[in-house]
This record gives sequence, structure tokens and C-alpha cells, in this order.
Amino acid sequence: MAPILAHASIAQGNSGLETIDLSNNTIQGAIPKFLGHLPNLQLVAIKGNRISGLFPNNLCNAPRLRSIDSSNNLLIGPLTDDLRNCSLLETLNLERNRLATNFPRRLSSLRSLHYFNIAYNMFKGQIPSDVSDIVELTEFIVQNNLLTGTLPSSIGRCRYLSNLDVSSNKFSGYIPSSLGNLILLEDLQLANNSFQGNIPNELGALTSLKARLDLSQNRLIGEIPATLGNLNMVTVMNFSNNLLSGQVPESIGSCSSLRELSVADNLITGHIPEGWVSLTSLESLNLSRNKLYGNLSSSLGYMVALTMIDLSHNSFSGEIPDLLSALPRLHLIDLSGNSLQGAVPNFSSQTIVFLSGNKDLCGDITDIPCPVITQTGSSEHSLSISDVVAENVGIGLSIFAVFTVIFPVLWITGYRHFQPDKYDAMIDAIQTHPPRLIVCLRKLSKWCPKCVCLRERITNQVVRAATNGFSDANIIGTGKKFMVYSAVWPSETPFLEKKVVVKRLQPSHENRIPYFLQQTRALFHVQHSNVVRIVDWCSQSEELFVLVGSNVNGSLDYYLYNADIVVYLGWEQRLKIALNVANGLSYLHKKWWGTRVIHCNLQPSNVLLDENFEPQISGLRYCLRSNLKNLVHEESEACYMSPG
Repeated sequence: MAPILAHASIAQGNSGLETIDLSNNTIQGAIPKFLGHLPNLQLVAIKGNRISGLFPNNLCNAPRLRSIDSSNNLLIGPLTDDLRNCSLLETLNLERNRLATNFPRRLSSLRSLHYFNIAYNMFKGQIPSDVSDIVELTEFIVQNNLLTGTLPSSIGRCRYLSNLDVSSNKFSGYIPSSLGNLILLEDLQLANNSFQGNIPNELGALTSLKARLDLSQNRLIGEIPATLGNLNMVTVMNFSNNLLSGQVPESIGSCSSLRELSVADNLITGHIPEGWVSLTSLESLNLSRNKLYGNLSSSLGYMVALTMIDLSHNSFSGEIPDLLSALPRLHLIDLSGNSLQGAVPNFSSQTIVFLSGNKDLCGDITDIPCPVITQTGSSEHSLSISDVVAENVGIGLSIFAVFTVIFPVLWITGYRHFQPDKYDAMIDAIQTHPPRLIVCLRKLSKWCPKCVCLRERITNQVVRAATNGFSDANIIGTGKKFMVYSAVWPSETPFLEKKVVVKRLQPSHENRIPYFLQQTRALFHVQHSNVVRIVDWCSQSEELFVLVGSNVNGSLDYYLYNADIVVYLGWEQRLKIALNVANGLSYLHKKWWGTRVIHCNLQPSNVLLDENFEPQISGLRYCLRSNLKNLVHEESEACYMSPG
């Protein structure tokens, strides 16, 4: 890596220099102070490097400066009042650094500012009400920080605003009704805060919304306003994880461009509106965990673009409409936890179907034959569903009597819920439609209740804090798809007593979703003392983390190759380690819940030693033997395989 000074020194003394663009290199070091003394400097672009140190507030001494883009670096705060000197500044992008400072107090002095982005930092404090003085502001992005207080109603006077993203902070209070004045707004994201009260009716005036209306993960109450049906260009609506009640408005059916709609985890009642039949562009519908009831609307069968339907954990009754099985793009449908009855339609083999908790369903998919109805309707020649259930229960009890010894073991391991065929189908579906990743992982938790990692207890912000904002000092390993960070966890963390490291998947890697799924396959029933278990997982926005158990005595390579070691491993101890590693590999190489697993990265650095110097295999690629050729081609490295 080259220091930035080596590149920027050519600018020193060059009074006519207007542009410095060193973006997307491997430059490191601090930004030279003399850049602020270049009288004609207009643009500084240093994004995508490893530049560290304090943010160069003196840059604003350059009187003609119009654009600063230092995103994706390692800069730290604070931002001083010198920022107000940038009177001509139009773009300020500080996204993805380590700026842990108060929100800029003098931001309103930047009257020419169009683009403001401080996302993925650790800014704290409140947004000042005079932010509305930035009359030219078009994009205001502060997501994933530690900002508090209320969202100032004065922001509704920023009439040119097209993108407002304050998600994943600690905002509270009411959503300002003045946001309805932002008639040019195309993207509104308020998710993952503590906003309360009702959704303002005035948001229905935002007819320019094209991207997202995301109000999820707040404390909103009341009904979803019918006025939101005016947003006929919006593509994503998300109201999930609130306390919303009443019925979903039929007017949403007028949102003809809508592709994703989620009202999951609320207190919504009533039926699915028939007026939603016109949502022909809708790809994902999630109404799970509400209080909806009645028959499933036949309008669902006319939403021909649907790929995912989740209506689980409601009180729907009646039969499943045949039209649902005819949806040409449907990959996943979850109707579990309802009171549906009758014959289940024949869904495509490419469709993942969840039906658990519906006691009166029958058909091939349920393993309960449907009653045979004769032309005369005589009870002598027909069976009711209850008769069929009783017959199958009798058979089941007989089988149970044979397996009374085996059953407790299966119960402990969680095998009763695991269905490898459905897992493989999920992998295929997710690779073609990545947004279903988290939905599918959460469904898998039903099959493996002991896999606590599937409960996503750890948030993005906790992971960032534990790794010191993904500090370079915390990096303990790297790979083409991930970086490994040591972490110090807060007292309320469920696994505080353990040593847990963070594997952060590279957002830029094109195969990160399949790789993440290969990692999570190891979550199922890893019950071997010589194999490291994955402790938890975390996802937010484009970030994916896997939290992996580590050990106090480090890795085997330290004791084999380090001349300065204090503890020497004798030959008897080395033999014991080798035998236990072989036991762990044997466990992985066997028919493991319907699959074979290879390691693909076995080396001393991936053998961790606990306090008793017992080894645990880590760094698994969790690859299926059937995909070996593709794996070797992709990884371009030698893979350790079982000899059989």
C-alpha cells in the first residue's frame, strides 16, 4: 500500500490544481494538511482506500471547494466548526468511516449543499432544526449511526429533497406530518428507530415516491392510512414490526408499481382486500404474524409476479385456492399457523411450501390422504378427514412403540424438524432471489430449535461496537470472501462467557449469498466437541456476519512454528490433537443429515485449542461434495477431502 503523501505531494505548491481524485486504490496514511491551502481546489475524491487519522477539517480553507468524497476509509472525528467555511460545498460524503462525533452543528451554513451522506459511522446527538436552511438539499442520508431525539419538522421545508434516509438510529417521537410537503421525495426510510404515534395521512401526498417507503421496526400505532394508495409509483412498502392495528387499506391496490409489501408482526385484523387484485407487479407479500382471518382471497391468484407469500401465524380458514398453485414464479409460500382445511393444491416442485399448524389439511404434501367422496355420498363408502387422521394416528402410535428407545435421541438432536430436501430447495430459491435469505433462515429455525444462531439476537450496531467499528487492529484473519475480527462483547450479550469472533462477508463479492448459505448449513446439528460451532448470525442492509466460536489458546500453528513459545507441545499431546482432529473430520465426512461435507481449508491455523489444548476444527467452507468441481474452480486452491 502506498501512503497518500506520495500521491498528494505532487499537488503541493500547484496553486492551479482543481481536482484530486485518488479513489478506489490501496492508499493509506493521513490526509496532508496542505490540501486546504490550494486556492483553486474544487474536488477531493479519496473514496475506497485505507486512509486513516483525523478528518481534515482544514480542507474547508480551500475557498472554491465544491465536493468532498472520503467514503469507505478509516477516518475518525471530530468534525469541527471549520466546516462552515465550505460555503460553496455541494457534496459531502463521509459514508463508512469511523467518525464517532457529534452531528455537525454548523451544517446549516452550507447553503449550497446538495448531497449529505454520513451513513455507517457513529455520529451521535440530534439533527438541528436549522437543517431546513440548506435550501438546495436533495439527499440527506444518515442511516446506521447513533443519532437521537426527534426528527425536526422543519426538514419538511427542504422542498428539493429526493432521498431521506434516517434508518437504524435512535430517533423517537412522532413522524412529522410536514414530510408530506416533500413532493419531490423518491425514497423515504425511517426504519429501525423508536418512532411512535400514527402514520401521518400527509405521507399520501408523496406521489413522487419511486423507491421505498420503509417505516418498519418502530413503535407506530393506529391504522395504515388509506391515503397511501395515492403512491402509485412506489416499489417497496414496509410497515413490519410495529403496533399497527385495524385493516389493511384496499386503496393499496392502486399502487400499481408495488413489488414488495410487508405488514408483518403487527396487530392487523380483517381480510385480504379483494381490491389488491390489481397488484400485478407485486413479487413479495408478507402479512405474517397478525390477526387476519377469513378465507384466503382469490385475488392472490391474480398477482402473477409473486415469488414469495408469507401469511403465516394468522387465523385464516377455509381452503387454499387452487389459483395459488398456478402462480408461475412462486418460489416460497408460508401458510403455517392458521386454521386452513381441505385438499392442498398441487404446487410446483420448485415451490417451497410451509403448512405446519393447519390440522385439517390433506393431500400428498401433508401425508394425510383426502377423504374419498362417492357419487352417492354414502358414509359407508367415504371417509372424513377426522377418520383418516385417526387411522394415521393409530399407525403412528404403533411405529412409536417400536422406536421408544430411538425417539428421545432424535428429540434431543432436533432431527424431528430437519428437512434437508427443503433446505436444498431454499438454497436454489435464494440464489435466484437474494432478498429471501433472511426469511428462509428464520423458517429453518423451526426445523432446528437448538440452532440459537437462527434467532438473530445480535444487531449490526452491537457487532460494530464489539469490533471497534471494524478496526484494522481487530483483524485476525482475511479471505477472498470475508475478514475475521476479534470482538469484545457487552455485558448483555448472550454468549459473553465465550470467545466469539466475527466473520464479515465482503459486500462486494458476487457470490456472498451462496457462501453465506454454505456457512449456515453448518448450523444444523453440529454436536461434535472437535468442530467449532457457529454461535450467531447478523444481517442488516447489505451486511452479513457470521459469529464463530474461538478458543483461548489460539491456533495450532502458533505452537508448531513459533520459536518463542512458552508452552511446548509434547509428542503425546500432538498425537492426541491429531487423533481428535481426525475424529472431527470423520464426523464431517460421514453422511451428515443427508449431505457430505468437506473442509477445503484444513491447516494448522484452522485448528483452535481450548483451555485444555483440546482441538476444534474451524474455518470450514461447509461445501457439499456434489459441488466439488464448481468449488475448486471458484476457489482456485487445493482442497482437503476425505479419501473415501
